[in-house]
Amino acid sequence: MDLVVVACANGGTLTAFRLNWNKLWTKTLAPELETPTRATFRPDGKVLVVGYASGAITAHATEDGECLRVITGLEGFERDARDGASGTAAERDKGGEGGSDGCGITCLRWIDAREGAVVRDESRAARHGWNGTRDGAREREGGASARFTGKRESWNAAGLVDHFESTGKFSALVAANANGVVAMHAFGMFRVGLWRDAFAKTGSVEALASRDDFTSVDAIVRDASRRKASFARLDAAYMAVHVREVYLVSTHAAHLKTSLERAIIVVREASAKYEQGYKRRLDDQFKQFTDTLLMTEMYGEEMDLYYELRERLLMLLTTGTFDEALEHFFMTTFKMAHVKRMAKDVDVALTIVHEHLVSVVAPLMDDIMLRLNALLGLARLGYGSDGVGIDESRVEEVIKMCEQFTFAIIDAGRVVTKRTMQLRAFFVYIIRAQIVAEDGDAHGAQLPSPRLDLVKEYLDLAFSKNGVSQDCLDYALSVRHDRVHTGDGVFLRGAQPPLESMLRLNDALSDGEPLSLCETLTRITREVNGVLESSCDVLSAKCAWTYADEVQDNTEQSVFSNAEAVEAHRESFHVDTLRDRVHMYRAFDDKCLRTATVTTPNELIVDACAYKGDSIALLLKPKDVMGGAKARLVLLDDGAFQALPRDGALVDLNSIQIRERVLPCVEPLAPLAVSANRGLASVLVGATRVQVYDLEDDDESDSDDDDE
Repeated sequence: MDLVVVACANGGTLTAFRLNWNKLWTKTLAPELETPTRATFRPDGKVLVVGYASGAITAHATEDGECLRVITGLEGFERDARDGASGTAAERDKGGEGGSDGCGITCLRWIDAREGAVVRDESRAARHGWNGTRDGAREREGGASARFTGKRESWNAAGLVDHFESTGKFSALVAANANGVVAMHAFGMFRVGLWRDAFAKTGSVEALASRDDFTSVDAIVRDASRRKASFARLDAAYMAVHVREVYLVSTHAAHLKTSLERAIIVVREASAKYEQGYKRRLDDQFKQFTDTLLMTEMYGEEMDLYYELRERLLMLLTTGTFDEALEHFFMTTFKMAHVKRMAKDVDVALTIVHEHLVSVVAPLMDDIMLRLNALLGLARLGYGSDGVGIDESRVEEVIKMCEQFTFAIIDAGRVVTKRTMQLRAFFVYIIRAQIVAEDGDAHGAQLPSPRLDLVKEYLDLAFSKNGVSQDCLDYALSVRHDRVHTGDGVFLRGAQPPLESMLRLNDALSDGEPLSLCETLTRITREVNGVLESSCDVLSAKCAWTYADEVQDNTEQSVFSNAEAVEAHRESFHVDTLRDRVHMYRAFDDKCLRTATVTTPNELIVDACAYKGDSIALLLKPKDVMGGAKARLVLLDDGAFQALPRDGALVDLNSIQIRERVLPCVEPLAPLAVSANRGLASVLVGATRVQVYDLEDDDESDSDDDDE
């Protein structure tokens, strides 16, 4: 689409406009992300990536602005959890070796390898998984899961996976921050490289470029003083040689992260629904019976009122007779209409919990195990001596954990079904008791036949001095536990042992420490991340950064051309610190040469952007703002560069053939945005005014008619 996306720091918004300036969408940015600093589109234009002063990165769907992915913390520039835990508090606070860098994004580039990376995923996971195809994902999301997904924002875990294209080409988002730390994320999701000490000198990365075959990545690094810049190169030949394995690992890893995040969200939703829709509601209701008992009789502090409630309900169940307190409770607090409404709500809540576990989480675990088996196949192939760092034995252990967790999910679903049956029988019993309390005929009511065995099971299970007691189901669906330590280990206060299948799983994960479903899934996620992190470690170690010469002139801003890197060199442009000249450099593996310098005697360079090939777009403003001259948008195309002498001599910009647009202002603002695919440039001609220009149109007569 032809559109312009504006990131506004004041208020923190992203707004997309069509070229007729009809607003397409507006999204509010999270304030904790701080100010947007960089932005780039994925090569196909369907995803927009924004970097922030906090070091975070967000990916947005171009069509509607939906936030697809947030990269921060350990997924971004930090080391893994082990290194993060090893740093001191002071180091973590200041962004030292053990913590977050806390530095803003200085450079973003999405690299699309057009050559040498065409692969086809033939694995069963690619055909079967939750996100294996767009139609499959849409079909499942339209089924059982669609009824309780809630707001679409809660499924942010779907991320970029839903926007993958089955092109078989490897692509990666390369990001750098002000500390000179570089991270590479395949498909913008799975981190395949992290270079914390990438450069011998401390500084920020100012520009990035890559060869089409992904064998190398070039960078321009500026030192802390911002006076000097140097060329650096990432030798990514190892990644290019293993591009098939990297592509497949990255694809499976991205789907794994998505499925695990979805599973955690669903289990948490199930736990919350169970707690609020069943346990807390019944607990709060029956607590009112204690007030009734206290109003009718005198009890000591040691009296277990919930035990009394259970005994009186059992007496009613056995003899059909009421005492004063129980009759008062049924006549005033627990009325029939209220009981029927509660019975319906609790039944719906438990049914939803069952669907969460059986209809969503269990299939997700199947998809996760398929992806893990695909990774296991790659590990067993053993490409090269190190391959891509996937440990076969570790993957097998994680697969076993996932299998046991799936058994626990199905087991929990079975217990939910049994609990629902008990509750239905219990509520039928209560309604019959209500009818008797009102001198009615309980046997004449159109109610199911009483299942006294189920009622007795529920009464024995549910009531203790702590209210509605915790059993194995409460244990499994707890998000946070109130643990107490005993001589035999760690147990829940007032809880029965967990599900038998979970006991086996807990032994594998935590030396027998009891874990809920949510905690167990978090541990599994940690193990999966460890498997994937090892791949990132190997690729990071195999691909090293090297330094070339420093740029000869003091520069303020640097940018690479969009021309293909040929014969191990690349053209780059540097704006002088005086901002009145542009230096052109050709960088080699071990040196760099200045080939030409274009001066702007009467103007200052506000911003510069690479265009097609070696072309460069310059945003200029007059030095004498009171002289009546206007700002200009100038395009130095390939023809102009070919006419330049390549001896480093100074050349006046006005003496060569250029394309220009006169702007309706004197002082435009940076940044200048250029689209090489569309031949357009967007200019901030004021603090709240954007104008779009066609760089390919030679006729300037219609420039005043450009929409703004």
